[in-house]
Amino acid sequence: LLMNEGTASSAEVFAAALHDNGRLVATVGSKTYGKGLILHTFPMPDGGGLRIAVAEYLTPSLKHVTNVGGARYNANGDLVGGGIYPDVQYIS
Repeated sequence: LLMNEGTASSAEVFAAALHDNGRLVATVGSKTYGKGLILHTFPMPDGGGLRIAVAEYLTPSLKHVTNVGGARYNANGDLVGGGIYPDVQYIS
């Protein structure tokens, strides 16, 4: 299964579900986006909106797709946080 940083939300959960249940040979590509939150926008009286996270996706192995509050930078200066890492990493 091919995935990259554009793979987000339910696509990440789908990839994780296939992987966790042994339905894949391997995931190939780069780390996914890491957006595992379900947002809802509440309309405000002034015409604006308030967006709140109302749920979060979990993989079948109960891992969070989004690492909320755990984002950090590694020694190379790359953002480390949410997302799913592939079995075979390919950097273009």
